[in-house]
Amino acid sequence: MDKLFKRLTYYLIGSAILSLGISLSLRSELGAGAFDALYYNLSKLVNIKPGTSMYIAIFMVYIITMILKPRKIYIVGYLLTGVVSAGVNIWLEIISKTTELGIQVFFFGSAVVLLPLGVTFIIQSKLPLSPMDNLLVILVEKTKGSVALIKTSIETSFAVTALIFGFAAGIGVGALSLGTIIITFVIGPGIGFYMKFIKEIDVKRLANK
Repeated sequence: MDKLFKRLTYYLIGSAILSLGISLSLRSELGAGAFDALYYNLSKLVNIKPGTSMYIAIFMVYIITMILKPRKIYIVGYLLTGVVSAGVNIWLEIISKTTELGIQVFFFGSAVVLLPLGVTFIIQSKLPLSPMDNLLVILVEKTKGSVALIKTSIETSFAVTALIFGFAAGIGVGALSLGTIIITFVIGPGIGFYMKFIKEIDVKRLANK
């Protein structure tokens, strides 16, 4: 019971941090992650909240994973992402749009720090993976390609889809920008850094029991 409580706590903390980071990157207008840009541009196309379009986009990825490798546990990972989707809608209501460059840079910088931290907490929760993570694992297994190559291919497909949605919605590139590239290359190393830090905290906590 204690382990489950700890896992849920880690997941909720991670979801809150991750959704805040996503929202800050969107509000900065300096570029969001490829998948975040995809569902944000989609939200503008169909006129719904970004968090809602996020859940719809994740559902489509979930369907793809079920076609490629059906597993009942995948539905749990999909349902859990609803926490992040709801968080995005909440944070975007709280954080106002701004046209001041200084604040935009602050928002983006904060997002770069928070995004990998949120993902790290979610990974540490050891709860079922999200559909996006499952898709990566499945494609690596089926193609025998490297994780880096498959990850880059997935991100590129998300970016292209985001462009299509953006131009269809009349907002051009939308949430895609230079920041998209920065986030893509910073997330991995950031997660590696935070993983070491959080593991050290867990070890010290166990030693004190």
